[in-house]
Amino acid sequence: MKRIIFLQIFVLLSVFMTAQPTSEFQKILANDGVTDDMFGNSMAIFGDIAVIGAPQNDNSASNSGAAYVYELQNHTWTFVQKLVAPDGEEADMFGESVDIDSNYIVVSAYQAVGVGANTGAAYVFVDNSGTWEFQQKIYADDGESADNFGKSVAISGDYIVVGADNEDFGSGSAYVFKLNDTSWTQVAKLEGDDSLNDYFAHSVDIDGDFIAVGAWQSNSPESNMGGVFVFQNNAGTWQFVTKLVADDAQIDDALGYSVAISGNTIVAGAHGCDNNKGAAYVFVFDGTDWSQQAKLQASDAGYDDYFGKNVSISGDYVIAGAQRNDIAKSDEGAAYLFVRTGNNWTQTTKLTASDADDTGLFGYYTAIDGEFAMISTVQEKGKVYAFAPATFDVKNVDNYLRIYPNPVDDFLNIETNEKNHEISIFDASGKYLINSKLDDNLRIDLSSLPSGIYTLQIKGVGSVKTVKLVKK
Repeated sequence: MKRIIFLQIFVLLSVFMTAQPTSEFQKILANDGVTDDMFGNSMAIFGDIAVIGAPQNDNSASNSGAAYVYELQNHTWTFVQKLVAPDGEEADMFGESVDIDSNYIVVSAYQAVGVGANTGAAYVFVDNSGTWEFQQKIYADDGESADNFGKSVAISGDYIVVGADNEDFGSGSAYVFKLNDTSWTQVAKLEGDDSLNDYFAHSVDIDGDFIAVGAWQSNSPESNMGGVFVFQNNAGTWQFVTKLVADDAQIDDALGYSVAISGNTIVAGAHGCDNNKGAAYVFVFDGTDWSQQAKLQASDAGYDDYFGKNVSISGDYVIAGAQRNDIAKSDEGAAYLFVRTGNNWTQTTKLTASDADDTGLFGYYTAIDGEFAMISTVQEKGKVYAFAPATFDVKNVDNYLRIYPNPVDDFLNIETNEKNHEISIFDASGKYLINSKLDDNLRIDLSSLPSGIYTLQIKGVGSVKTVKLVKK
């Protein structure tokens, strides 16, 4: 009987997934944007909140920078607030990198005053009843001019990691900060091979107990092949675990120019691979070791497409940007959606801009969280394209059902405009864990569940929806 139940659950997990973000439903522009703002230079999505960086916005002074916060309301990303540095100055580049997790947004300004002039800083904002309030400015305790502290930034739970890829003459370092009560404190400085011009920490990401740091010009084993360094939290101490390199690494591949992590999976871009056609490599953790699972490439790859110069991941979905892909004109740009089934990755959709003839470099930056994705171009003022499943219709909200975030940390949100849904959650063995009624909106506390894969079943009137749920 147990074997039969397990088989049924396995089939459900293989067949039912969160719907794929394949359809563009909105174009987002800054309400005060001007040419060369670089709106869309960085982006992050967390549930129904998105933040978009514009590092060359002239809010306080020329190129002081800004970040824009949007909330998904009635199937539309609606502008709610513009974030700026409280001490913003000319050329700070606030908004170079952004990230969001739960009630915190972090925005970097890699040329701002930190411990000294032009050493870089990051700014933390906290959600206070729907208003994002400045909480703290953080910077490296050993920062020096032109370190580029804030070239990359990421947040997960109580930890923030900030990349300084030009620290120590381009060797690069990543700095880890921990939240204690209401204050963020530096707790670690992470380093790679300590080689000049490796640009370690040009890209960083964090999820749970793992940090991934890209070093796209790492010369081990050969010149500029690149690599990704993985660190793990061991009782509060961040320890180096391994350096990931591609199985077929070649000179100038630039693995790690972009990097993203979700649960036990890391994806790293290598836009220099195969004469700049580009590739993205997927690595997975089996509980003991990290190993390469797949090499992703565009089905219509062309030379100098720069596929993988930016990558993002959410659960079993990866989006890789190819900002110089040629469609109707040169460098129009595209992005590619890949989906994992079991251990296999398949390209399902090539994403393009609806107004592609009027833009370029589409795929410059990508972000994904569950069934929602954003893809940007920074040409002219900058523009962000929002994607959702084909069934997501902004003009028809009948039978609306949204489940987020997935993967989930502590709280799962479920939204619907129907009544009398029954929510059930099962573990991989088929054991019943949680049951609840859903009228309009429901927030489920999953903090007590261990990390793993679960089945979420939603029963309505005459319908049953089953979704694979990943608990971080």
